[in-house]
Amino acid sequence: MDDTGLSIERAMPDLRAALGAGPAAVLVAPPGSGKTAMVPLRRLAEQWLGDGKIVVPEPPRIATRAAARRMAHLLGEPVGKTAGYVTRGDVRVGPRRPKDPGTPSSMCWEKRPTRAESAMNR
Repeated sequence: MDDTGLSIERAMPDLRAALGAGPAAVLVAPPGSGKTAMVPLRRLAEQWLGDGKIVVPEPPRIATRAAARRMAHLLGEPVGKTAGYVTRGDVRVGPRRPKDPGTPSSMCWEKRPTRAESAMNR
């Protein structure tokens, strides 16, 4: 995949090094920089991923579907082939996703708010 020109591309080498050195990393970047769409796609080829998958929790259903559509568009594939999503009442995954752990994939899952988060939003 070519460089998208998004600002997050500049952080990819440091992020790659951090994830290669340990199980987690914290990435902070402004909205629209490419965190949701580009980071999972750039990490699909990493050796540490193996046969696993990258799960991207997204709070609202609209953002979950939009992120998966953007990733699929960048890959030139239909939603669900490599990048898919699961939300309440709507699932767009291919026949190998998410059951087949043998092929790396990127899945967006709707994050259900906890009771504390729900109470704070009232």
